[in-house]
Amino acid sequence: MSTDLNASGYDNCRMPQKITMITRPLAGFEIPSSEGHQLYSAIFGIIPRPRPLMSTISLCPLQGRFKRCLSPRRKELDPEERYSLAVGITDQRETEIFRSAVAPLVSRERNLRLKSGELRVEELASNTAGFEELLQASGDLREPSLDFEF
Repeated sequence: MSTDLNASGYDNCRMPQKITMITRPLAGFEIPSSEGHQLYSAIFGIIPRPRPLMSTISLCPLQGRFKRCLSPRRKELDPEERYSLAVGITDQRETEIFRSAVAPLVSRERNLRLKSGELRVEELASNTAGFEELLQASGDLREPSLDFEF
């Protein structure tokens, strides 16, 4: 299962090994603006036990159109919209662990359960890029920099 997601606009994160999920909420519900901890929980919730130890997992935030909420630190998922989510690893040595972790999503229909609702995984795509390829892709930058968000 390999595809290039750049054309569809869902490729915002660069990782050596990445699974991109296109999801749709089963119903509208609110999530925190910083939804990372809920997404990590949902992903680890589908991994079969015993859960593998992954030290280099990387997660991009949900991408899509959200409804506005009254609370300034929340956003609402719309069941009429699709949201992308990229999960990956940065250490090539953990590739097999990573593949086994997402196998439940590939082999059977599974939903990601967040605190206030569920996301149905409608599409999955994977890609692999080496660090050299990632460096080459960034070679045309005029003013390279690193940005960290916490």
